[in-house]
Amino acid sequence: MSSKLEKERETFNTRKREVEQKASKTESKQTELLLNHERERAKWDQQMTELVHQREDFKSENERLKMKVDSQLKEIEKYKYDLKNQRKTYFTAQQQNTTQYAAAIGSSLMSNINNLP
Repeated sequence: MSSKLEKERETFNTRKREVEQKASKTESKQTELLLNHERERAKWDQQMTELVHQREDFKSENERLKMKVDSQLKEIEKYKYDLKNQRKTYFTAQQQNTTQYAAAIGSSLMSNINNLP
């Protein structure tokens, strides 16, 4: 009877060690999975932060370029206005010169006519 009891105790202790080893392995695996998850989460957080910063940089660059385009459009409009005014001035001066030449020619003709015998 004692040998049977010893054998049962031995079997029980063996089973107990096996269960403890499985529990230990399970705990180790759980800890490893948790650490991997946290590591991945930290990596995702870092990538998210980098993407947010990159998005903000792109927004700033976009605003800067919009302002530059607006400034250049204003400058183009100014040049168009200046060109239009220069054309008006040129045509006005040209008309005045034509009028002055005509007046000079007319005056010359009149004096020639008056000087006729």
